[in-house]
Amino acid sequence: MVLTINGKAEVVVSDASAFQEMIDKLERTEEELRQLKLEALKRDIAIGAEQLKNGEFAKNVSLEYYNFCDKIYTLLCKKN
Repeated sequence: MVLTINGKAEVVVSDASAFQEMIDKLERTEEELRQLKLEALKRDIAIGAEQLKNGEFAKNVSLEYYNFCDKIYTLLCKKN
């Protein structure tokens, strides 16, 4: 039920079980999104690390940056 004031929605009334179901779905969706972001990050880091190993990088990329990317990739792969 939606209560309006001057034709504008001001209050939404819902039963507790429907509200809890909505909260649960939101939490599941947020977790799925976190997992998708982590997978994309892992993939991008892996591609970047491979490109660095193959010498496919700009000349201004330092060895320290390469080592940094390699360490992050290794850490992310160990967690999953």
